[in-house]
Amino acid sequence: MVAVTLNSGTFTPSIYISDNTITDPNTIKNVVILSNFSTTSQNITGNFPYVGTWYNLMDGTSLEVVATSDKITIESGGFRMYGNKPSSLSTTKYDDLKKVSLYPNPSKNYFKINSNTKTVEVFSITGQLVKSFDKKSSEYEFNISDLNKGIYMVKVLNDNNREKQ
Repeated sequence: MVAVTLNSGTFTPSIYISDNTITDPNTIKNVVILSNFSTTSQNITGNFPYVGTWYNLMDGTSLEVVATSDKITIESGGFRMYGNKPSSLSTTKYDDLKKVSLYPNPSKNYFKINSNTKTVEVFSITGQLVKSFDKKSSEYEFNISDLNKGIYMVKVLNDNNREKQ
């Protein structure tokens, strides 16, 4: 059973989430979220469920909790999210768009892109959208013969809605 407790009523609300049915020692089962909505830095009592090493789930740093009432300084408008285990919340980094290239560059009448695209947009140097293309294969020639000579920016959106400019 997942238990969620919200301590509010001040400018430093906190949320405690726990699932004691989790038995895997490598899985996060306790999360403590502390926040500071006041206009000044605050020393906030953590009220951690137990002492030991807790992990900042946002940046991976560790915090040694010596007493459950340890105070944590949080800047105005800031928050901290701690778990009893390091975060394993991540995704494989997909850098497939780093390999996307436009050619020939400079282009005169057309250009190609070396991968399939969902949307290709051509912008003037002032940021105005001047041309748009939908769903094209890597063999497609994007016709730009009707554009004036100049410098243009091209934005590519792939089938996974990832973009590259």
